[in-house]
Formats: sequence, structure tokens, C-alpha cells
Amino acid sequence: MKAWHLVFSSIFEMKTYLKDHPMPEDPAYSKEELIDDITKSSGFYCLPNDTKEETREYVAELLNALI
Repeated sequence: MKAWHLVFSSIFEMKTYLKDHPMPEDPAYSKEELIDDITKSSGFYCLPNDTKEETREYVAELLNALI
């Protein structure tokens, strides 16, 4: 669970990443929802089924950058 601990402790890093790499617009999932979901995650993270492929790829890149 070390990786998730890094995510929890890096809200500033996440917001910096989002500023430097803007999240694609997706009516099914907002930047605010992303931040809230990741910071409140207990180690399992799942996107809504109707998110765009571009959003799913973006979230994967974000998590890899933070870990």
C-alpha cells in the first residue's frame, strides 16, 4: 500500500500535475470528482463506466506520475 500512501500525501503534487497537464473534459467525470475520489480512496479506485477513453488514459498517467 506504499503507492496509495504516496497518493494520499501528495494532494499538492496532484493539483500541480492537473495544472501542468489539464484534464480532458468529460461530462461523466470532473476534475473535482477525480481529486475527491483519489484522496478518499482506501486503496481501490474505479472510474464511472461512462467515462471517455481519453479520461481513463489521463487518470492512469496521473496515478503513474504520482507513484
